[in-house]
Amino acid sequence: MIIRDICAHIRRRYNAYVSSRYTTIAGKQKFHVYFFTLLTAISICLVNLLDINGPGRPVIQYMVAAVLVVNILSAILYFTRKMPLNTAFYILILTSLVETIAEMIVLSFSPTTYGLMLIIGNIALLIVLSVLPVIAYTSGLAYIVGGLSIATYITCALITGSKPLLNFMFIYIAIFLFISAFGEMIVRQYLRSEKENRQMASNEKAMLEFFNMDKDELTTFIRLSKAKGLDMHETEQLLDSIGHGTRERLMNTLSHYLLEKESDRDRLIHALPELTDSEIDICRLIVQGKKLGEMSRLLGKSPSNITCQRSNIRAKLKLSKEESLSEAISARLARKSTKKA
Repeated sequence: MIIRDICAHIRRRYNAYVSSRYTTIAGKQKFHVYFFTLLTAISICLVNLLDINGPGRPVIQYMVAAVLVVNILSAILYFTRKMPLNTAFYILILTSLVETIAEMIVLSFSPTTYGLMLIIGNIALLIVLSVLPVIAYTSGLAYIVGGLSIATYITCALITGSKPLLNFMFIYIAIFLFISAFGEMIVRQYLRSEKENRQMASNEKAMLEFFNMDKDELTTFIRLSKAKGLDMHETEQLLDSIGHGTRERLMNTLSHYLLEKESDRDRLIHALPELTDSEIDICRLIVQGKKLGEMSRLLGKSPSNITCQRSNIRAKLKLSKEESLSEAISARLARKSTKKA
């Protein structure tokens, strides 16, 4: 019971610390990977230095000691906020990688049964190191680890001349290539998605600030505004779902839009008196560069109806098939403006 309470307390403190430093999923994930990899790396280094896994060679122990010191120093700098997490993570992965590679090459020059077992064990460690950047959403690092791991495996296989290493060479190369290429693709896809999510969140925040609404109010407003054929009561409910300031801003924007629309209609009516009101609306959208689908949606008419009316407009303006309707309307507007001037 006491141990469980202690573990629960440590977990709460740990989660609170992570949340205080990182808000994104990628940031929290990278911290988790870094923290537990750091603990594992320190433990492995201590085991090697204490010769728990068998007598080690002095040169290897010096390298292990150097890796231990570098990673402890970088961890101190990170936790005191003097080094970014990305740098600390790179140092941890690359120092572990260099030490593992150096150990494998040293063991290759005087191969023994135990030495070959260590080389195979270190190959498994290299596979783990190539996966960690993917789990931590760190772009580019998987290629570095995978490339150096392949080169090291080939070097060790050629130096030792070990048949097991030579026989499984292409399998391990394929594994490292797959982890590097596929892992990098996953990382980039995730980072791209996170960037898009941040942009969407920023757009949402800007929209809420513009309308002076909270998220629930905006959701209600959009749901109601999508409904067709609102009666007076539903229209009032729609307007009541937004704040007074937002309501005024919305009405002012709508009024400005309607004034501009009426101004455009008036110019077209004077320039094209032979057209009906419905045809004037189509001409206004043509001048704005709207496509057939957009016209259909904005006017609430079928594409075939709009196409038929366009043909009527062309006939009334006496245009040939080669002449552009948009250019003809613009020319009429320009001539009318010149006469007024």
